[in-house]
Amino acid sequence: MSYELTSCKVFADNYESWAGRSTHDWFIKDETKVQVLSNGIILPVKSDSNYSAWSGGVTDNLGNFIAGHIRTRRESDETGQVDKGYNLSDKPKIIEEKVVYCGVAHPHFGHFLTESLGRLWWFLENPDPNIKYAFIAPNDEIKYLDFLMMLGLKKEQITLIKEPTCFSEVIIPEQSTIAYDGFKDKAMKIYDAIRDSVEPKSFDKVYLTRTALPKNFSDGITVNEDYFEAFYRSQGYEIISPEKYSIRDQVAIMAGAKEVACVYGTAGHLILFSHDQVKITILNRFSEGFAIQFWMNQARRANSVWVDVSMNFLPHTHFLSCYLLLPTAQWEEYLKDDGIKLPWDSSLNLKESVFEYIEEWTRLVALFAKKHPKFLETRYRSFTFSNFVEVFSKLIREPINSETKKSLENIFKKNK
Repeated sequence: MSYELTSCKVFADNYESWAGRSTHDWFIKDETKVQVLSNGIILPVKSDSNYSAWSGGVTDNLGNFIAGHIRTRRESDETGQVDKGYNLSDKPKIIEEKVVYCGVAHPHFGHFLTESLGRLWWFLENPDPNIKYAFIAPNDEIKYLDFLMMLGLKKEQITLIKEPTCFSEVIIPEQSTIAYDGFKDKAMKIYDAIRDSVEPKSFDKVYLTRTALPKNFSDGITVNEDYFEAFYRSQGYEIISPEKYSIRDQVAIMAGAKEVACVYGTAGHLILFSHDQVKITILNRFSEGFAIQFWMNQARRANSVWVDVSMNFLPHTHFLSCYLLLPTAQWEEYLKDDGIKLPWDSSLNLKESVFEYIEEWTRLVALFAKKHPKFLETRYRSFTFSNFVEVFSKLIREPINSETKKSLENIFKKNK
């Protein structure tokens, strides 16, 4: 099956990064295999740290690690990756039956969507109602069961492993999605099957907004999205807050949409349930994109548009951060390219937006200093005053050149 890249436009300050990832081929051509293990042991997830790989998964009866959960094929201590087992102090529980190992049921919606469904291609090819499907989870809970039910699984077929358990036979399908690496040939069968289980809604154009989300630092706080929401409303887009809809309705909305726009984040992952050739416009809220959205754009053969509207002049990451969105020079290029005339909106209060951003960012940092000092130290410590001047110069529409940037770096060297 061919997954050739379709059309892509990039309007971004960091053009090389965004364009490079957009045109990268994320299709993993390796065959998606299956392994069958007699007397296999499935271990629940153990997490030693909030920011390191987990242990658990499948081992043989001698304790050799067989399978866990892959987020990247590169050597990594990536959070959420299960790359090792652990020793047992007691003998495992024994169940004389056959199960399919499905990996980690991630508690986060976006990660469940893009990672936790990846082995279920095996169910579509082997729809035996008598076989059980076993998950492991960091919080001993499988959320978002609706996705599994829409795929065709029955509730009694789904099991969560809460204690080390030995099964007479463990079937281990390979993952068809690898979060930070790409997708395999069987991946889209899963999303197509879920999409085709519902009647599509009749919204041709939808804007997936974050403005109705509570101010929760775990999802990040985005300042000024209402400006862009209003723009897309004026262009005939239906404004959708995904969290207000059931999973079935979210899938149905995407199944009917021909054009989708959103701020970069979990909402964009829902195009997995669109039809091929969907147009998706993504407004960037941070400086560099991550593999997940790029590979699903390719997998869905989407016509993608990336627009940089981020004006974050304080340190940030791709999650657990505050983001300031403004109509940037790149936004104006995008409008011009689309034949839309829209001058700088006089209703936008720049000073109020900037103050709100500083206020929310300060609250975030104070919270991290108290509750997550390690995160603050590892993610924000490299930020320098020269970084601040460089980004703030874009805010006032007087960007500095490379020579000035180098001079600033020399002046404000760390520990000078």
